[in-house]
Amino acid sequence: MIPAELWQLAEEARVTVRRGGEPKRGAKCVVYWMQRAQRGRDNHALDLAVRIGEALALPVVAYFAGIAKYPNANLRHYAFMNRGLIDVEEDLAERSVGTPDAGAISLVLCARAVGGVLEASR
Repeated sequence: MIPAELWQLAEEARVTVRRGGEPKRGAKCVVYWMQRAQRGRDNHALDLAVRIGEALALPVVAYFAGIAKYPNANLRHYAFMNRGLIDVEEDLAERSVGTPDAGAISLVLCARAVGGVLEASR
C-alpha cells in the first residue's frame, strides 16, 4: 500500500516518478544522492527526501561522491567544494539527515532503500 503522503508528493509539479509501485518492504532508509545542489538548506530534492522519510517513518541518509575529472573542474573547484561540504554536513545534522561514515560501504548497508524513485527538478 502506498501512503497517501507519497501520492501527494508525486503529484507536485517539480516531481517526476522514475519508478512507480510500492516502497520495498523492510527498507532501512531513504537515500538522497547529493550531486549538483550541494547544500543542506533551500534544497528542494533534499526537502522531498525528508518528506518521504517522514511519510515512511524511515531515516534519511544523504550520500555525496565527488566526480573525478569533472569537465572543466580544477583543484580550486574541488577545494571550494570540499570546504562547503563541511557546512552541508552541519546543516544535514541539524535536520537529522545522516551521512555515511564510510562512503559507499555504508550506502551498501543502507541499499535496501525505499525502492521507488521520485526525482525533484530544480
